[in-house]
Amino acid sequence: MGKIIILDEDTANKIAAGEVVERPASVVKELVENAIDAEAATITIEVRNGGISFIRVTDNGTGIEEDDIEIAFERHATSKITNSENLRAISTLGFRGEALASIASVARVEIRSKTRDKSYGSSLAINGGVSEGVKPIGCPDGTTITVRDLFFNTPARYKFLKKDSTEARYITDIVSRIALGNPHISFRLINNGATVLHTPGNNDLLSTIFSIYGKETAGTVRKVQYEDNIFRIYGYIGDISTGRSTRIHQTFFVNKRYIRSSVISSALDNAYESFIVKGKYPFAVLNIDTNPEVFDVNVHPSKLEIRFSDEQLLYRVIYSAVRNVLENGRDVLDNILEISKNIPLKNYRDSKGTISTAVKNHARPDSSGTDYPGEGNVGESGAGESYVQSRITDYINETREQKQEEGTEIAEEARILDNLEYIGQIFTTYLIFEKGNDIYLIDQHAAHERIKYEETLEAFSKGEKLSQPLAGPVVVELTSEEQEYITENRDFIIQLGFEFETFGNNSVMLRAVPYYDREISIRDEFLKLLDYLVTASQKNEQDLLKEVIYRIACTNAVKANKKLNAIEAAALIQSLGKTKNPLTCPHGRPTIINISRYELEKRFRRKI
Repeated sequence: MGKIIILDEDTANKIAAGEVVERPASVVKELVENAIDAEAATITIEVRNGGISFIRVTDNGTGIEEDDIEIAFERHATSKITNSENLRAISTLGFRGEALASIASVARVEIRSKTRDKSYGSSLAINGGVSEGVKPIGCPDGTTITVRDLFFNTPARYKFLKKDSTEARYITDIVSRIALGNPHISFRLINNGATVLHTPGNNDLLSTIFSIYGKETAGTVRKVQYEDNIFRIYGYIGDISTGRSTRIHQTFFVNKRYIRSSVISSALDNAYESFIVKGKYPFAVLNIDTNPEVFDVNVHPSKLEIRFSDEQLLYRVIYSAVRNVLENGRDVLDNILEISKNIPLKNYRDSKGTISTAVKNHARPDSSGTDYPGEGNVGESGAGESYVQSRITDYINETREQKQEEGTEIAEEARILDNLEYIGQIFTTYLIFEKGNDIYLIDQHAAHERIKYEETLEAFSKGEKLSQPLAGPVVVELTSEEQEYITENRDFIIQLGFEFETFGNNSVMLRAVPYYDREISIRDEFLKLLDYLVTASQKNEQDLLKEVIYRIACTNAVKANKKLNAIEAAALIQSLGKTKNPLTCPHGRPTIINISRYELEKRFRRKI
């Protein structure tokens, strides 16, 4: 007997649902896109418990005919296309006819809909794919779909959902991005009874940016506008003075469809090259309107990824449009394609003051304020050098003796730091030491990261308060998603050293921050932290805590390209020797490498 069988309809639907319905945000995305296709002017999304127990999407669109309501929940039932030829020119957001069937197979769904030419509407309830039949009902024009108990009949899928607050932020993110692509529609998102997002629907993209990101962001953006016979590009990009630590504030649309594109991301990043600090990513909301035949949206169930027929051309146009605004400040761009001919196409597929107070303090092991002869001139030829070298040895030996007196175990790896003779600094980044027949190179930034990380981690473990009050409060504007996060995780944020209170619409007033050993932008550091926390919120709190402590340590650590004198170098080595793992920074990068005399002599061909 053969082994191949045809799956029953229920099993097939649940398998299909797994591709389309990944989490509550997937449901919201599909239902909102259907509302947009129905020409709605207002769309309201209500969710509870992160959308797991309750999602309701209401629109004032064209509605669904009574005869079509039940058919709409059949697999491959759609009003958007009629045959395969239509796939070459898709102008709607939905087209596969899978979304409603997939949602209904893994949840309890109710739909109410009324067309504008009818005096009454129709309702339908479907529980786990089982229809209860269409019934007449009084309701306003448009469609309301309610989804309850998502994945109630697929426990394996249910257990992979994140906590309610995390799922709610996924929903906020996708609704925000869709709203940016449809400024002519008023969106309202209600989470557990509270409105977290409301856009005006006045067809003004800048007003929508203001509603989502706040006054500060909206006040620093610059308009991009370009059109030729293939592409129309329009939207806003961030000023060169702004930037975030992730691409979380970059949103791209093709024919009003929200997408993710390494081509566009890379073109944008490369256009900002030399304009923005390395490691920062600009704000951007860019729309690309083009003939549907030049791209293929039917490459992934989520429809977030599309494939362009000429990615190089798109790259050059995006690059040139953005670059021209940055260089010339022009809103309307001329002759872009002529300019772009000379732009090399990069590999877009790969686009995936003073040393810190702490180190200075380590250079003075007692509180007497004793000055050291030669300080300020050490490292230069002169009388201070022999003294400095003796102090380096003394510092290291004092550390060893102190540990032994305390009965503290000395990490075997740390013994590499014993009896080092300081030679100097190269590239204002690496410290050179000699011992026996070896030369040791120490990365000053990586070494100090390790020191600050373990110091801060230990302080946290002891419950020490690590915040310092600000001379004056700092007001920071947040997105709805960021505001949701800090409200739900207030205690955790305070534990990290940030003391704050809400201040107006989607703003917080910072009154205290973690200890920083150098002058920084409080606003930028707080936003950088939030960028990470929001995007990495699926991690457990312990892992998040360690990563945040690392980031604080990195900020406080002495930087590369910073000149250190010999006493400061000695203090760094002394402190490194006290750490539990002196050989790597918190993320595993080496702090020390050694080169043997034999290796050198071999390079100079003294040895064979």
